[in-house]
Amino acid sequence: MCGFCGVSFFSNEKLNKAKILGEKLNLKLAHRGPDDEGNCISQLGSNNLFFHRRLSILEISKKGSQPMLSNDNNLILCFNGEIYNHLELRKKLEEIYKISWKGNSDTETLIESFCYFGIEKTINLVEGMYAFALFDKKNEKLYLGRDLFGEKPLYYNNTNNSIIFSSEVHNVDENLFSINQKAIYQFLHYNYIPNSNCIYNNWNKVNPGQVIVFDKNLNLMEFFNLKKNVLNEIKLNQKKFNHETEKEFDKTFTKVVKDILVADVDVGVFLSGGVDSSLVALYAKKIKKDLKTFSIGIKNNKDYDESVQSEKISKFLQTEHETFFIENEEIIENLENSVLSFDEPFADSSKILTYILSNKVKNKIKVALTGDGADELFGGYNRHIYAYYLEKISLLFGKNFINSKIFKQSLKTLFPVSKLFFKNIFAYPENKIDKLKSILDYKNEKDLIDKLISNKNQYDNLELDYIDDEKINKINYKTNNTIFKTIVECDTYNYLTDDILVKTDRASMKNSLETRAPFLNKNVFKFSQMLKDDQKIQNFKGKIFLRKILNRFFSPDLIASKKRGFSYPISEFFLNEQNQKWI
Repeated sequence: MCGFCGVSFFSNEKLNKAKILGEKLNLKLAHRGPDDEGNCISQLGSNNLFFHRRLSILEISKKGSQPMLSNDNNLILCFNGEIYNHLELRKKLEEIYKISWKGNSDTETLIESFCYFGIEKTINLVEGMYAFALFDKKNEKLYLGRDLFGEKPLYYNNTNNSIIFSSEVHNVDENLFSINQKAIYQFLHYNYIPNSNCIYNNWNKVNPGQVIVFDKNLNLMEFFNLKKNVLNEIKLNQKKFNHETEKEFDKTFTKVVKDILVADVDVGVFLSGGVDSSLVALYAKKIKKDLKTFSIGIKNNKDYDESVQSEKISKFLQTEHETFFIENEEIIENLENSVLSFDEPFADSSKILTYILSNKVKNKIKVALTGDGADELFGGYNRHIYAYYLEKISLLFGKNFINSKIFKQSLKTLFPVSKLFFKNIFAYPENKIDKLKSILDYKNEKDLIDKLISNKNQYDNLELDYIDDEKINKINYKTNNTIFKTIVECDTYNYLTDDILVKTDRASMKNSLETRAPFLNKNVFKFSQMLKDDQKIQNFKGKIFLRKILNRFFSPDLIASKKRGFSYPISEFFLNEQNQKWI
């Protein structure tokens, strides 16, 4: 896990300016790689500068330092992430080619695989999380790529007669970092900035699963798209899939967790006590007997405190568990640092707890496994449950019925008696009812979907000239899917990438801690996409398939029945008089 930046294809006259810009960006990335730093310049044909910050996880010696040069001296690589199957990849290379390895790092495996197998084959073979910048000196081409879900960030700017790229975007030059108004609209609407957009004009994110290439004339092309490949593979294998198999998941997930635990440093698990992290801890404990687990407890707030549940799970699994109890004062102490961890506007309140937990464990472990991705892949959010039953209603009464006044009015009349029903199914039932109330003025199915995947839309009622629905560049989605599949896909390709993974990456990396998400393995994703909808949602509960897996090992009282989320009561925090200064 690291950070990198660089400037490519600049003119000789701009060498000093490029160096100053690169050095400033590199300094801003210091928290991502406190163990080592390096830089290099290539002026063979075109001018290219590369800067790298390293957090050493595999091959902690200098043999894993970056930027790295391939054995044939043609490729320069800056890489952020981990390739979990890099030893398998090495074996494949060694079966065909004679390679003189300098060390045991996954970076070296990756660059030699790019050299011998090519970029497309390598990306199809690797399992892991990554962002990379690869320069081909012979052909004078710069490749930028990200993993399937965008676990690792990568931004680029191709104005000013050069290419600038960086793991994070920080305003180090006012001429290059002006505010993007459209991104502000998106942020207010979704609480995060989705798609390839960025808070700064002329800056873009490399899309998840994408490899783009620039030539020396600054022409941009999509070189390869892993997401398209994986989705095509799912379509081809759909008919062969055994929908009843739990053994297949067990086999797949065991291998994934085994690979993901490989490190030359201490590894632990973030354990909330929910389905996702409990499953990760369960499989990790099978492999690592001295497993360390960690959780956050919130004093004086039972609604948001998950410590009791996580301690039950840790006791059952016999892990070395530690709970960190926090209260208002500690939130205040960490609020500014947690906010400054993010290089773009970000309104997910769980970032505060993620930051604090990362800060607490950074001297105990260097790698933490998380349950990220399970909700999106296996139908874990409350809106997935809403969408599932809305789809059932539309199949029963016709698609137009859910847009009718009769249907909406029927739901509104149920609100007074729905609190008890919601209390038995959902955590924070009042919040869920408020959310539904804000949704029920939808105009059509498209508007309904947008309201389900967006913020509570309270800002829409403000009479401000910049709140214009038409100015919002809204999330695109397929229109030929069911409501349920549409919501799940929007969450998988937008909310997961641009909210959940951004939160985890920035909060952990600010504390020089690496996080890994077993559910985001390609094979786990493929498996999840072949499950039927009713294998994900049943009886107003989500993640049914994963619950069944847990039922084989845990007693029913150990499995959390309600989806809580890793959140903090931010409204209560700001209503507290001593916290008013933060508003």
